[in-house]
Amino acid sequence: MLKYIGPSLEKYKGCDILDLNPGIGLWSRKLHEFLQPRSHVLLETSPELFREDLDPLLNNPGSKYKLYHGDIGRYETYDKLVEDGVFAHQKRVDPKSPDAQKLNDTLLVTGSFMWDPNPAGFGFNSLPKQLLLHFARRAWSNEAFHAYGPVRTLFWMPSEEFKTSMAKGQNSVSKYGVYLDFLGKHTQVVSAGLSEKKPGRQSHGRAPQYEIESLVRAMRRGKENGMELPAHRRENVHDFADELAEMSGGTGILNYSKITEYLEDQERAGKSTSGLSLGTDIKAIHLDIAKEADPTKFRDPETGKVTPLDIKRQTYRSCRAHVRRYRIRTDTNVDMGESIYDLECKILKMQDGPKKETALKELEELTESYESIRERLLLYRTAAATDIDDRLSVRSPVPRLQWDDRPYEPLVMKPEEVWPAQGVALVDSEPHPRPEGYSPQIFEWIQDFVYALYQSPTRSVVKALNGMQPGASSLIDEVPALKDPAKGGRLNMDQLRVRMLTKEMVMGLCMAYRAWPFRSPNAMHSKYFQIRVGGDRTKKQLEHGY
Repeated sequence: MLKYIGPSLEKYKGCDILDLNPGIGLWSRKLHEFLQPRSHVLLETSPELFREDLDPLLNNPGSKYKLYHGDIGRYETYDKLVEDGVFAHQKRVDPKSPDAQKLNDTLLVTGSFMWDPNPAGFGFNSLPKQLLLHFARRAWSNEAFHAYGPVRTLFWMPSEEFKTSMAKGQNSVSKYGVYLDFLGKHTQVVSAGLSEKKPGRQSHGRAPQYEIESLVRAMRRGKENGMELPAHRRENVHDFADELAEMSGGTGILNYSKITEYLEDQERAGKSTSGLSLGTDIKAIHLDIAKEADPTKFRDPETGKVTPLDIKRQTYRSCRAHVRRYRIRTDTNVDMGESIYDLECKILKMQDGPKKETALKELEELTESYESIRERLLLYRTAAATDIDDRLSVRSPVPRLQWDDRPYEPLVMKPEEVWPAQGVALVDSEPHPRPEGYSPQIFEWIQDFVYALYQSPTRSVVKALNGMQPGASSLIDEVPALKDPAKGGRLNMDQLRVRMLTKEMVMGLCMAYRAWPFRSPNAMHSKYFQIRVGGDRTKKQLEHGY
C-alpha cells in the first residue's frame, strides 16, 4: 500500500505525524518506518486498551513517538493540541497572510475512524463523515491542525461510510458530497471492491458500460503515473476492463448489448460479475447452467411437469428479458441525448446567421424526438436520464465527479484482511485553497445555497432555482460557465440537471444570488435556506453544531 502511494509521500519524509486512534499501532509502525518522521504524536481516545501494544513504540531508545490522550471525536481536542505546543517544529500561520492557504508538507495527519455504534447526529450520525467534513472545512479558516497551514490527511474508515461520501454515479450525488468537493481533493487509496449490484436507486453505482468506461480511464491514468494495480489487489472487474479496453480500441466504450453479452460469457466461464451484473441476471444464468447439466431437476422425467426450481428459473429469465428490452431502448434514447448535447456544444460556438438557425431547427426536432421516445420508456425514464448524465459525466471536458477524475484505481482489500472483518476504505484528502478574495465564512454561504439547490438533484437547474425563490432562474445569465461547452455548459438549461453542475457553476450561482437585487430580504444570513427548507429539525442541528 505504501509502495503504491509512496511516490506522493516522498516529500513528507522527516515530517511531523499526527496519528488519530492508532489502536495497536500496526499502520502507525508501517507509516513511521517509511517516513522516518521527526515526531510522531499518537492521539488515542482509549490509551489504556492499547498500552501493551503502544508501550514498545514509546519506550524505544530515541523514540520519536509521543502519546497524547484525547477524544478525537471532540473538536476542541485539536485546538488544545495546538495551544499546548505539541508540535515544537510547527509554526502557526496568520490566517490573513498570503501564504495561509499554502499546503503544509511538513505535517501529515492520519488515523482510523472505525466506530461502533455511531454517535447521535440528528440524521447525520456518521462520526467518520462528520470528522471528514469538519477537518476539511477547518482548512479554509486555518483552525485545528490546519493552524500550521492546510494539511494532507490519510484516514481509514468503513467502506460503507465513504460510499455515500464520494458519488460514483450521478444517482448518488448528494449535498454532503458537494460540500466535500468544494473543500478538497479526496482520493480513495483502498477499497473493499465492488458490492452486489442492486436495481434502481438502491445502487450507488452505474450501468455496467459506464462503470467500465470510467474504470478503463482510471487504470490508464494510473499506468501513466506508474501506479499499476498489483495482481493480489485486483478483482475480476479489472481483468474485464483490460479485455474490454482492447475490444474497444482503448476507450472502454461499448453499448449495453455488447457489455451484457460479454458479462454473461464471463459468468458462464466461472468469473463472477457481481457488482456489474444485476443479481437476478446472475441467478438466471446459473440456473440455466444447472439445467443444462441436469435437466431432471427442472422437469420431472416421469410426469413431464416442471419443478419449482424451473419456475424460479423462468421467473428470473422473464425478469432479465424485460429489463434488457427496456435497457436496449434506453441506450438508443441515451445516444440521442448525447447527440443533442454535441449539437448544443456546436451551436454555442457558432456565430449568429443562417447556419446557426438551421442548427437550432435541427436541435428542436431532435429534442422533440428524444422526449417522445423517452416518454414511452415508462418506468425506465428515470434510468434514461441517469444514463445520459452518467455518459456525459464520464466524457465531460471538465470533471463533474471526483471519482471520474481519480488519478488511479484503488487497491482492493478484502474484509477478511481486517479485524473484525469488514470492508474498509483509505481516503487521501488534500485541501483546496479557499477561493481567493473571500473570507473563511464563504463556505457557510456556499453550504446554505447548496442545501437548497440540491434538495432534488434530478431536477433541472431552472426548476431548482425557481423552487428556491420565484424568478431565481434569471441568475443563469449571470454565470457564463453554464453555457460554455469547454466548461461543461449546455444551451438548454432544461436539459441540465442540478447533479451535473460543476463547482464553478455552483459557486457562480451562489455569488449571483447573494448579489441579486431581488433576493429575499430574509436571506441576510448564512443559514437562511437550511432553516427555511429544513424546518425545526435543522434548527436543532444548527444549535448543536451539526
